[in-house]
Amino acid sequence: MQKNRPADKPTKRETIESEELFRSFSDQSFVGHYLIQDEKFVYVNPKFADIFGFTVDECLDEMHFKEFVHPDDLAFIEEQVQRRTAGEIIFLEHEFRGIKKNGKMIHVKVYGSSILYKGRIAASGSILDITESKNNQEINQTLFDISNAVNTTPKLKDLYRSIHGSLSNVMDLTNFFIAIVDVKEHTMHFPYHVDTADDDYSPITDFDPNKSLTGLVASMRKPVLLNRKQLEKRAEENGVWGELPQIWMGVPLIIKKEVIGVIAAQSYVDPNLYKKQDLKILSKVSDQIAIAIDHKRTEDALHENEKKYRRLFKNAPAGIYEVDFKKNRFIDVNELMCDYSGYSKKEFLSLDPLDLFSQDSRKVYRERLENLSMKKNPARNLEYKIINKMGEKLDVVLKNDFVYKKGKLIGALVVVHDITDRKLAEKKLKLLNSRLEYEATHDPLTGGLNRRAILDILAKELIRTKRRNSRLSIGLCDVDHFKQVNDTYGHQAGDDVLRSLVKTIQNTLRPYDLVGRYGGEEFLLVIFDSAGLPEEGFYERIREKIAHHKMPIKSGAIHITVSIGITSGAGDATVDEMIAKADTALYKAKKNGRNQLAFS
Repeated sequence: MQKNRPADKPTKRETIESEELFRSFSDQSFVGHYLIQDEKFVYVNPKFADIFGFTVDECLDEMHFKEFVHPDDLAFIEEQVQRRTAGEIIFLEHEFRGIKKNGKMIHVKVYGSSILYKGRIAASGSILDITESKNNQEINQTLFDISNAVNTTPKLKDLYRSIHGSLSNVMDLTNFFIAIVDVKEHTMHFPYHVDTADDDYSPITDFDPNKSLTGLVASMRKPVLLNRKQLEKRAEENGVWGELPQIWMGVPLIIKKEVIGVIAAQSYVDPNLYKKQDLKILSKVSDQIAIAIDHKRTEDALHENEKKYRRLFKNAPAGIYEVDFKKNRFIDVNELMCDYSGYSKKEFLSLDPLDLFSQDSRKVYRERLENLSMKKNPARNLEYKIINKMGEKLDVVLKNDFVYKKGKLIGALVVVHDITDRKLAEKKLKLLNSRLEYEATHDPLTGGLNRRAILDILAKELIRTKRRNSRLSIGLCDVDHFKQVNDTYGHQAGDDVLRSLVKTIQNTLRPYDLVGRYGGEEFLLVIFDSAGLPEEGFYERIREKIAHHKMPIKSGAIHITVSIGITSGAGDATVDEMIAKADTALYKAKKNGRNQLAFS
């Protein structure tokens, strides 16, 4: 009597039919399928073989599965296969790097399980080629890394190094460089390069794009990939700088339709190192690299300008502070302004900006700000009184550089010149009403300061100049051919000329500069706080004013000219040393034909 077979146990015929159905389905599949027993393939479908670049017969010809796995991933894959063939794993999913027949690395994803095959456990699985997806992920990661590097690298050269490192995760960049080019000026320099054969990456001026692979990319404005044969042809026709590589590729870096540089890679040993896919990847990231480099260059330039500004801010021979009108507070202050006010930096920054002024000056300054907010334009540089920490009033001149945002006044950079000493000196001079005191300081003929007074002031100003790290200029002015004036028109006319000369000089000088009679027809000009003053233009204006002015005399008017010897210093020289230098310069001006300036 025949026994009934269990419902879950297929017959041999059913098993054969099932295997044939599986093979028929698998052979037509767009997914790779395989079976492994005894660490060798017992079945692969055409798609599996195609993924790795083999034929089905080659895969089944005693090929070990290890031959398909990248060495760095082999230990992991061996463990997974062993556990599956031992029946320890029912299902798994993982990725690994595979090796194709041509040696090229690919990325694959496996969905694996354990099944019975011909009565024994086998490792089965489906496999997908995810190389393109991985490449896109790596490109996106590279773009992210480059973008992140802009914000995390302190210097431009560090950014170049970071770009090289990020790109090296995607392709072999053993020989790599970044070139910054100016197509219009035909200049090129290499801020970053690594090269195993050629270390000469000197800056190039007036380069010919036709004789440079980098210049070719910059002028064509598109990616270039050249194999050995193409390189040899180009070298023969146009010449190529440096050692000829086996393969070369370069991509332009373009910002706002302007080529700013080129990134390039080359190999001296492997003519097949780069493919069109590599050029495509490099092209994909080139825009981000160009933006990153341009951004970093701009950032570094701004940083350098900020450093220069801060040095000037700190060391300027004047008080400086920044104020935010919107928040009604000081933003920053330099050391000299703290010296003027008597406050520490911390104390100064905690003040209300208007509390710095005296009551009258506060009203004037507030009105000025109101006028500015209504688009009126009052005088930019005005005198005010400020109150120092001791409660003393200081006379100052404020030079305001006002800051606007969207048409609204929001702040100012204020340069403060302490003119207290000068104002006191002026007040002192005004109080010299008595004739005796007046005669002690003034020349009775011209009404200007006499020799002793001008030299005393010069001595004090030299001390003040040195203490405040400023500069002071003097000019020794002599009337040309004055003897001829006396001989021709008489001594009375000569006296009239000297009086008119002093008035002309006083009217040309700034209100706080001084002139005094040094002796005879020589006059000494003392120019305060001359740092930043265009001295030659300043004195030339005086000379021209005199030359074009008709000097009134009793019988009419005459023209005269003067020669001026000029010197300046920071308060290190004595009065006698300054006068000696000015006198030497005056002699030079006379010797060179008179009616001119000379410096010493």
